[in-house]
Amino acid sequence: MRVADLLTADLVTVGVGASLADAAQAMLRAGVGSVVVTDDGTPVGIVTTTDTVRAALEAGAPLERVPVRAAMSSPVEPVGPDTSVERLAEAFRRHGVKRLLVRDGLAVHGIVSVSDLAAAQGDIHRELVRSMDRRREWER
Repeated sequence: MRVADLLTADLVTVGVGASLADAAQAMLRAGVGSVVVTDDGTPVGIVTTTDTVRAALEAGAPLERVPVRAAMSSPVEPVGPDTSVERLAEAFRRHGVKRLLVRDGLAVHGIVSVSDLAAAQGDIHRELVRSMDRRREWER
């Protein structure tokens, strides 16, 4: 299994000049927990619901007055679409993040999260069991 099998292709984005209110509204509308922050179409950061709450509390101001830059994680760490799930897990640990941008050169394919990887673990386990069953049948 590869990252391309797990990613969410429909990125929810806000511009780098947006407020946290804009980011929160975009997340609510799309039913997601993060948005990719872009500058002229280029991903420059990621903001999550947790980042939004934390930055708003630290600023002590309404979300409309807090810039998305105050909360975004940057730079956006990438993985390739052909990256294996084993290397994906390693990338999450190495970068200490829960979401990675999936890109191949300049082409952005989507985003993948720790939750996507966790959900795939059941599929990986089932695939392994089927493979072992096929091998046993072949050996008979």
